Amino acid sequence: MPADIVREICLCLHPRDLLSLCRTVKFFHGILMYKDFAPVWRDCLKRVDGLPQCPPGLIEPAYVSLVFSPNCTGCGERKATAVYWVWFARLCAACKKSNVVSDEEVAEFLTDTQWESFEDIGADGDEEDKVLVQASVSGCKRPCYLKPDLLQVLAAFRQATDTHKFRHERWRLVRQRNKFASACQKWQKKEEENQKATLEALRLDQIVERLCALGWSAEIDYLREQDLQALKNFGSVSLPKKLTKNAWDKMRAEVVEYMANVRTERLQREYQMLLERRYAVLADAGNELLDRQFAKRPELIAYGLNTADLALQDEFRAIMCRPSDVEIAKSDFLALDNRMDTIVERWTRHIEKHLRKRVVKAALVSPRAAGIDPLNLALTIFKFGKYDEYCNLFPFFTASFDCSLRTAPPDLQGRVLSPYEKFIFGKDPKHGPFRDTGFAKTRVVKPRADTLAIIRMAGQDPDTVTAAEMDALDLRWVDRYDDVYHWRDAVAASSVENRTPGGWRLATPEESVKAKEIEIDHLQDSDLEHLHIE
Repeated sequence: MPADIVREICLCLHPRDLLSLCRTVKFFHGILMYKDFAPVWRDCLKRVDGLPQCPPGLIEPAYVSLVFSPNCTGCGERKATAVYWVWFARLCAACKKSNVVSDEEVAEFLTDTQWESFEDIGADGDEEDKVLVQASVSGCKRPCYLKPDLLQVLAAFRQATDTHKFRHERWRLVRQRNKFASACQKWQKKEEENQKATLEALRLDQIVERLCALGWSAEIDYLREQDLQALKNFGSVSLPKKLTKNAWDKMRAEVVEYMANVRTERLQREYQMLLERRYAVLADAGNELLDRQFAKRPELIAYGLNTADLALQDEFRAIMCRPSDVEIAKSDFLALDNRMDTIVERWTRHIEKHLRKRVVKAALVSPRAAGIDPLNLALTIFKFGKYDEYCNLFPFFTASFDCSLRTAPPDLQGRVLSPYEKFIFGKDPKHGPFRDTGFAKTRVVKPRADTLAIIRMAGQDPDTVTAAEMDALDLRWVDRYDDVYHWRDAVAASSVENRTPGGWRLATPEESVKAKEIEIDHLQDSDLEHLHIE
């Protein structure tokens, strides 16, 4: 076979394969060990990513053997996994024992003459590590020397005519060897990591294949979205070894149990995503349906009725919870328009019923108000909790997103929420639903002296005056800071427990006019609490 063809073939091989070819085929051995083929070895070595170049003192085939052959460089027979790059050697256990000497045992190993040279070579102090090649060896606490190398250097030192020059050359060689060894160790570590990752990936693929065969393909696809990380976290999965039947039999029950949990998680997420898509359709239709209701009954705006509230009504819930393979359209929700009056009426009555119970429990309504719905009284004031400062009248109390009826935990008293309810109650309080559990912490506040005085300033009876009657008066109040309030806001502000008492008066006609102009400007923001008149 022509040499140029052999050269082209060899250039396509990995150095490990080139070495194997050289050792097993006599024809190739004769060619590849010819020095003109050294460039072929070098070119093959360059194809190994990150591997340092062949160092001085080694020919390329020997370097390839050192890097890729598992055989001991001492005996050439036994397996040797430990590579001592600084010595250009792989040593099996037997050869390591016979060819390596520890720094603390070197005095016993050397003859008197050799020991004298050993001490002399480290002139100006203990500098043997600068002129003699040392390596760390497992089982030895101190640095070690390769015996043949040590004896050769000491013999050469005794024969040297210029010991200073000899030391300088040795310093240069030791630095060169240490630099080479550091680069090789870095490459070796990376190779071991790559090999480990390859074996782990192969084992993972084998496990995935078995799980798919057992019917867990959908769960595997779900886990792939996170690069199968959850599966990799299993100690029995992420091992750098091929999967055996025995290993699979041992881990199978645990892994399958985990996959069952993954299936639950996957179905929950798919359901969550389904609800997200459907809720977007509901929000579009719900806004349209609510706008129609608000146009007919503007007072509903004060209740804070929103899309999330609709979502918990049976009619809307039935559509939202249709089977996953049923497509939901905006028209499905709009078809409930003829039911909206009933739905909204049912929702408002539910809230009113529970708030009336809180009023009855507080026993603050005067007998003189008999026959009047307590929720319509001007001084039926609600607050959330014992220490909360927020106070307001019905129905505005139900609309505030930071009151108990919008923020209370939805699952008090051990009630288990369905996945659908968890989704709806998981909405931000600003857009979330009304919560029945908030009634438990809703309190009715006894009017304070300032609050009663505000009503009396309007010429009304605090025990019997209704909110509608106060609205009809269209009056404004001013506090000690010259802040101007609508009567509802004045009642709410005066009910705060830590507010300094006194200082309230009726606004003048001029102050009222100016306040109303500002109210109109702020009306679209629905964020009016009080206004300051300069």
